[in-house]
Amino acid sequence: MVIAGRPNVGKSSLLNALLGQERAIVTPIPGTTRDVIEEAISLDGIPIRAIDTAGMRDTENPVERIGVSRTRQEIAAADVTLLVIDASTGIVEADRAIAAELGGTVLVVANKIDLGDHLDDAALPWPAARVSALTGEGLDTLRARLREQLVGGDVSEETLLVTHSRHKSRLAAASAALCNAIRSAEARADLAALAVDTKIAAESLGEITGETVTEATISEIFARFCVGK
Repeated sequence: MVIAGRPNVGKSSLLNALLGQERAIVTPIPGTTRDVIEEAISLDGIPIRAIDTAGMRDTENPVERIGVSRTRQEIAAADVTLLVIDASTGIVEADRAIAAELGGTVLVVANKIDLGDHLDDAALPWPAARVSALTGEGLDTLRARLREQLVGGDVSEETLLVTHSRHKSRLAAASAALCNAIRSAEARADLAALAVDTKIAAESLGEITGETVTEATISEIFARFCVGK
């Protein structure tokens, strides 16, 4: 999740508010954040990699220009972008220019409503969540909208969240094998065919629980993690 917008709209304040701690430096000086700041946020059990970015604007400062370039790189790789605007001033041309660059899933966050709300919703292609990073007003609504975008609804204790690509692929393989087994059973096919599909499903799940360990799994673990010999 990338937090983007022009300078001094409260991007770093929003990150701090979502984290519940003062992680990013906040000052009234535009351009305070010149590099990406990454933090892990748990949103009702949903793990989110939240990235605060440099304010997007044309600048002659070489350090700030690098920061803006990194902002664009993070936006291109994001699953969801929070476009932060200043509700107290309303939308300005710089906000429209940034919005025109964004693609994929975008949530508009109208920050600083404690200073007034002069935002015209019709001026943006996406509806805005109104918040105050200073007072916390509207943050629960923003979190709810994030949950909707990320998992398509409310998250309960029974909700299964798959956060590892290998687990996802093994669950998909188990699901496909079980579907084949069900079709074989309905067609009264040979029990050997049903047994093969059932075994594939069990082994696929076993690769997640650790009951089944293949050479491919071992190779992936050594490739992705630093494991002592």
